[in-house]
Amino acid sequence: MTPLCCGIGTPPLIQACPLFSRAHRHTPFISRLFAQKVKHLPQRHIHPPSLRKLITPANPSINQPFQISTMFPPIPPKQKALLLKEAHGKYVVVDEADIPQPGRGEVLIREEATGLNLVDKFTQETGLFAAKYPLIGGWEGAGVVIQLGEGVRSVAVGDRVFHSGRSGDKYATYQQYTTTLADLVVKIPRNLSYDRAAAIPVALNTAALGLYAPPSERGGAGLISPWQSEGHSQYVDQPIFILGGSSSVGQFVIQLARISGFAPIITTASLKNADYLKSLGATHVLDRKLPTSAIRSAIKEITTKPFKIVYDAMAFEDTQHTGYEVLAPGGTMVIVTSPKIAESERSPDKHISFIFADPTIPDRTEIARNMYKHISGLFASGELKPNHIEVLPNGLAGIAEGLERLAKWEVSARKLIAHPQETAFQQPPRVPERRQALQSGLYSATVTHEREAPGWAWYTDVYVTAMVIPDYSLTFSHFPYEVAAENIRNSPDRTKRSWTALVLPTKFGEFEVREVAVPELAPGEVLVRAEAVGLNPSDGYVKYRDLFSPEYPLVLGWDAAGVVVQLGEGVTSPATGDKAFHPGVVYNQRTTTFKQYNAVPADLCAKVPSNLTMDEAATIPLVFDTAAFGLYVKADTRSGAGLTPPWEEGGLGKYSGQPIVILGGSSSIGQFVIQLARLSGFTPIIAVASLKNEEYLKSRGATHVVDRNLSSSDLSATIKEIAEEPVRLVFDAVSVKETQNAGYDILAPGGTLVIDTRSKISTEKVSVEKHVTAVVGDPFAPDRHQFAVEMFKAISSLFQSGDFKVNRIEVLANGLAGIPEGITRYNSGQISAKKLVARPPETL
Repeated sequence: MTPLCCGIGTPPLIQACPLFSRAHRHTPFISRLFAQKVKHLPQRHIHPPSLRKLITPANPSINQPFQISTMFPPIPPKQKALLLKEAHGKYVVVDEADIPQPGRGEVLIREEATGLNLVDKFTQETGLFAAKYPLIGGWEGAGVVIQLGEGVRSVAVGDRVFHSGRSGDKYATYQQYTTTLADLVVKIPRNLSYDRAAAIPVALNTAALGLYAPPSERGGAGLISPWQSEGHSQYVDQPIFILGGSSSVGQFVIQLARISGFAPIITTASLKNADYLKSLGATHVLDRKLPTSAIRSAIKEITTKPFKIVYDAMAFEDTQHTGYEVLAPGGTMVIVTSPKIAESERSPDKHISFIFADPTIPDRTEIARNMYKHISGLFASGELKPNHIEVLPNGLAGIAEGLERLAKWEVSARKLIAHPQETAFQQPPRVPERRQALQSGLYSATVTHEREAPGWAWYTDVYVTAMVIPDYSLTFSHFPYEVAAENIRNSPDRTKRSWTALVLPTKFGEFEVREVAVPELAPGEVLVRAEAVGLNPSDGYVKYRDLFSPEYPLVLGWDAAGVVVQLGEGVTSPATGDKAFHPGVVYNQRTTTFKQYNAVPADLCAKVPSNLTMDEAATIPLVFDTAAFGLYVKADTRSGAGLTPPWEEGGLGKYSGQPIVILGGSSSIGQFVIQLARLSGFTPIIAVASLKNEEYLKSRGATHVVDRNLSSSDLSATIKEIAEEPVRLVFDAVSVKETQNAGYDILAPGGTLVIDTRSKISTEKVSVEKHVTAVVGDPFAPDRHQFAVEMFKAISSLFQSGDFKVNRIEVLANGLAGIPEGITRYNSGQISAKKLVARPPETL
């Protein structure tokens, strides 16, 4: 029987659901469901239709049992939260906090990520903003709307949103569920993850309100915002000075200043962040350690125009004095803490504005609302970029340590993020003595979930899947809710042996989401629950061109990141529970990644660095393999250029002063080739790409970006003007006929051209003095496996240190079901300078 789609919600919402047709409403099965199940539920446990609860009976008989599969668990009666119980106390995780209820014009959000801010440390130490205790902290978050208050029309249940919060009341974000004003939430663009989105609200509010709120002692500079009529580029050729450009706030001030047309945009920061800040829009980066006199001298060399706007995103005593000296008469200096310049030192024609960026304050709410209407589009288009992030371990329990690091100024140019839903139990549930015979492994069961409260009762049989690990604690993967351990049954007929996957059933066929078998682990393998998978052009080559001539049906996918849930014999690393990313390969269907679980060799798993999200980590394997193999695997017709990799002794900076040309620099592979070339010491690093990506590629390490639209002769001439030495290494990350021939023309005798498809070079050009190698980014191949193992040992530290950065990403909707559309976009050439990612758990 085809599953019926209905909503468990209030009668008006049920009636409004387009899938809940008249015919469906009057089936005996659905009638009985609503008569017996829904009427007893209190309002807080009613989920609207867009949560898409699928009721799948074995047959429509009234007496037939049924299963419920849900995107979200029911709202629990209590939640975990991070509490500050008393003044000057410690933040403590509790699991019995009340869940706030959305009032009129408010929404309830299941918080997936929350951003840390230094103000919460001030609250702990000084009582700032603490009206009463105990209190919950947190000023920003991102998650899923799960309930609407009266009158809300701007968002729907199921929307992914980021939002402002407010420490100390029900809007606080250091909790698993929070409420906020519906008109102060923003839908998350498809190219942002929850983690990146959670880094936006406080920093953006502070930057934007400081620039665009009306002037007052607690307001802003009163500029015209770029989302107002004619506000874009309103301040062309007017200079702005920003102190603390690499701070979370400073990064947004730089970008807003660029959009508003300011030039030059001069900022102070650590010079290690100079390239990054220039990629955001800064025209000049001055060393933050310079004394005021040196800063003023450097600014005078840049421009003689008066500075009517100065933004101090640090607001220390010395930075405030520096900014005030640079500020011209009649100008405004915006600061983010109270003024530290004595009244006696101030001039009546220089205004200081101390911005307090709470968008819920009445005199700022309207500005914030207008901004929030437009801000999603700015992030979607790439005009605004969120801060770099670092995700803390242990959910809410990791926040206290993160705040300590902020207070010690140990965090630079990135935002700390915590995942409230990943908060561990302080005392994990344990299997009762009579169940200790359970072995480690995967189990499924039909569980009677039972809740009672005055005046109502709810008893629902729910099919769940659990992971039993050696210490007998339970990890639930398909139903994230506490379930009594004694309800797990280890009978053969209840063991689930299949999981959802995206299957290509026939040659040139259409993708289908269906169940596939879960493989038994071989020695040396691990089972990884996929949280994110990366798409690649090669997926389209198989679908549309039958590349590799595989056997059908098959599952595609070459990249994934997830959680290790089971270890094969002999595996000591990684451990169960570790976050890891890994490759897949189409000829080994155990490893392909467009499914919810993958069996992969443990030695080809790398731990996800704490500064990367699962989405970002899932973009790494195939493109890193291809880039690294092409440069460093021994030279032959199907390998690479045979260089010494930078993670081996003597490899870092070894090729200093030698030029390299990368065709397709903005492709996913090209971006990694640029970064590896930088670590290997190559210079100049010449990337051929669209000039719209020039600044971005230079932030990755390219020294020169040459227009990809140049003719082959003009391209060769331009590169000869740049490179003083002969070009003996060319990497063609596009590898169409035109680029291969252009690369061959550029290549000097004795050099190597690396391509990633078969050779399309004109036969009349071929010379014995020029070597061509077609790299295959397959770490499973015997002749490359050992190299790959050593590489995967080093790869995490490269990203953790910041030496290497992931590609930009766009997250597709609908999990595995969204992948076919993404493959089509790759195949039609619609993707540039970013990587598409899908989340298997979000498959509908």
